[in-house]
Amino acid sequence: MRIGGIGVHPGGSASDLRFEAFIDRLRTFSRSSIARVGAHISWTIWRTPAPSPEPPDWYVCRAYMPLISALGVAVCDDSGDRKVPTESDMRALANDLLGVRSPISEERDRVAELEELRAALNGTASLSGVAPTDDSLRAVHGFISVARDLRAQWSFRSVTPTGILRAWATAQHLERRVPGFLERLAAQWNIGLRDLLRCCSGLLALGANDPKTLGAFALQSVGTEEVEPFGITLDALRLVASRLGQPPAYFFSWYRDVVLPCRDSHRKYVPHPLVREPLVTIDASLTKYQAPPHSYLCPSPAHLVWKTQSLVTDSARALGATWNPALKTEVGHALADVVREMLVGVCGRDSVVDLDAVFGPAAPTHADFAVLVGTTAIIIESKTSLGTAEGKSVITPAQYVASWQRIWEAFLQCVRTPRATEFKSDARLAHITDFVFFVTFEEQMCVEAAALNAVGVADGVYRAEGVSHAEAVTLQELEDALVVFGPTKLSEAVREKWRNGRHGDLLSAFLRGQQRPRRPFSDRGYAARYSEELFGSQRVLDAIRAADVGV
Repeated sequence: MRIGGIGVHPGGSASDLRFEAFIDRLRTFSRSSIARVGAHISWTIWRTPAPSPEPPDWYVCRAYMPLISALGVAVCDDSGDRKVPTESDMRALANDLLGVRSPISEERDRVAELEELRAALNGTASLSGVAPTDDSLRAVHGFISVARDLRAQWSFRSVTPTGILRAWATAQHLERRVPGFLERLAAQWNIGLRDLLRCCSGLLALGANDPKTLGAFALQSVGTEEVEPFGITLDALRLVASRLGQPPAYFFSWYRDVVLPCRDSHRKYVPHPLVREPLVTIDASLTKYQAPPHSYLCPSPAHLVWKTQSLVTDSARALGATWNPALKTEVGHALADVVREMLVGVCGRDSVVDLDAVFGPAAPTHADFAVLVGTTAIIIESKTSLGTAEGKSVITPAQYVASWQRIWEAFLQCVRTPRATEFKSDARLAHITDFVFFVTFEEQMCVEAAALNAVGVADGVYRAEGVSHAEAVTLQELEDALVVFGPTKLSEAVREKWRNGRHGDLLSAFLRGQQRPRRPFSDRGYAARYSEELFGSQRVLDAIRAADVGV
């Protein structure tokens, strides 16, 4: 099945298990071995180029192995009769988890979700035109159901090291806007941000060092020479690992307090702790895991990278609650600063218009930027997140509608911007006749936007509001698309996507089917300063540039 232009395995179709039956199967294996073998598979997939086409087992293991590892640490134990899983056993568990029934597997769950969806849509004024009939309501629920499976199976595969440089850049802009932020962040973590991000990058490198122990960190055995290339100390590395790790008891508490209270058909969609705590602290409960003190296991490298790039925004939100309330809004402004810097670096200063300067501070809400390409303007609105702190917590219809509302209101903000008198009367913008609209979120995917596009066009809501050629993407996706294709080809691709009826596809999936330039449009030179400041070299940036050629 293809959802949003991406191949997805429909949940609940393989074996129609209940979640609790899957947990019973999982418990036949030992906690230590599930953790080890699961990590080995996830790291192998991370380090190995994906085969084309992807075999089903490859896809399903990439999608579900981190969750299986988290669940195994939470519910398994190391008593004598527990088995050691083979890789074949782990592949079978991944397919079992795929087959766990979803909320559309049973009529009772389906009816309950339809009523919840109807209530959520009726209670949201800006979306009241969506799904006016029972048939449309069922269609919207279908989009939600398949998109929920896509988000569950995405498993952070779009996360790249570029986000680490963006985290550093965001912090510098936040410090400029809120002096003292970096000092407070250092106090919060007991380490400065530069060393914090370097340590996270060092852990990622150490996890890939030995093919026999992928994802395992025995920090007591790490030598000084192994951390010197990152400009960090062993003490700093141990401190950061201790802050990123949690013992098995923490994972059990998550299972007991977060997973079990959910309906059985929702449980496999619950965000797992690796999103926020990407390391498992090895303690006495892992009796079959022989390791010295200061040992950790990282079940998923992608989650470690995501945590690293999210450190700054997560810390800023926490400090906004305890230190300076201004941080809650300044995070968004700092991200917009980063977007501006990227747009100018890729498209050229003369092509980028800061719309705050056009509308003025007292003007009604408008988009942030316009990138000019002949008579076309790419209108861009920068947002922080979809309101899903873990990045994978869109589970129920009500949560889904909340995400749709945030996307829809941002779309309206974009399309109404060029209709305003201030825009039409500006000398740089008066000649513009065509528009492409982007809303960016600092997320790891925006599948909800693809579903909203499909539903909104089908129901006529987009036509009524004049919404077209509108895409909600992650900040990373917009940056990558501009770097590879450039603004002219990107705007043409969006128009072609909508002209061909592909508005319900993820933009990243559509672009993979486009002819790529022989060379990227940009070499990401705008990021060079941050690579130098953070790592003292261009090493990380060079690796990112190499990926631009082959993506």
